[in-house]
Amino acid sequence: RPGARWIILLEGVNDMLFALMPGMPESERATAADIITGYRLLIARARLHDITIIGCTLPPISDAPVFTPEFQDLHQQVNRWIRDSGEFDAVADLEAALKDPAAPTRMRTGLLSSDGVHPNDAGHAAIAEVFDLDLFRK
Repeated sequence: RPGARWIILLEGVNDMLFALMPGMPESERATAADIITGYRLLIARARLHDITIIGCTLPPISDAPVFTPEFQDLHQQVNRWIRDSGEFDAVADLEAALKDPAAPTRMRTGLLSSDGVHPNDAGHAAIAEVFDLDLFRK
């Protein structure tokens, strides 16, 4: 989009979940390396256009019907990279904002919608709080 100055990137959850559904061919499974490669492509394209790119950690979703330990392993690998790689201009830690301290793979009950996967309005408010608004004043 002409005039865009920021990208907020929250991507990868469905790529990993859908790939782990029963009956999905192995060739369709997204690995952590696949997701990270996609992030790097988007980061490079943002930089070509002098756009600030903010990476969002993947939220906790162990209440999803297709959640598996394999998904959780991918989830953690990707989130570690988002937090620690230094490749994004900034990071918004959605996982930290939403997780239940007593069960870190789950979203806090008061932030979870009735579908058991997505944040409700209070969850979206918690997400909004993790963004450093100074990023958008530059």
